[in-house]
Amino acid sequence: MRRRELIAAALSTGAVGAGGWYALSGGPSVGENPSDTGSDGNTSALGSSENANADGSRIDPVELDVVDPGGETRTARVPDADRVTFIDFFATWCAPCEEQMPVLADVYASLEADVQFLSVTPEPVGRTITKAELLEWWDENDGTWDIALDRRAALNERFGVTAYPAAVVLDEAGRYQWTHRGLAEAETLREGIESVL
Repeated sequence: MRRRELIAAALSTGAVGAGGWYALSGGPSVGENPSDTGSDGNTSALGSSENANADGSRIDPVELDVVDPGGETRTARVPDADRVTFIDFFATWCAPCEEQMPVLADVYASLEADVQFLSVTPEPVGRTITKAELLEWWDENDGTWDIALDRRAALNERFGVTAYPAAVVLDEAGRYQWTHRGLAEAETLREGIESVL
């Protein structure tokens, strides 16, 4: 009996350790070359931190629930037809995502009239986090733009996002044009968006 308990404890420790590593690092991307790093030294869930996977392919729109900062929910197409779309992928449990919020606020303030600007979370709102908790986190981090609820992670899957934060830009025709993974300076995000305008 003692041997069985020791084996179970060892396996549990390994599983918890691996889970912790995955949660903190985002784990490897499918097909990711560990020696492939971006200019910021991070391997990317989107290829490199530049435009390696931004191949100009058209992304079919998905219908998602979108919550505005006031708590009103509506359905929206992402990407929006005939408009450049910026998508920030985040999660409320992600510390770097929280750190990224002031930068996003700065970029949004300067470009909001020109683009569909969304932050997308795959968190199951209503199950592991309530809408009120999401909006409280959003308010505490000065979010003033819309949040898309991607409960089935359809956009994460389409763009190969496996770690947060991550960002993509699509042109007016819904073609994938620019990507970035990890924390970014405001100028990096602004240049990425403006390169598609």
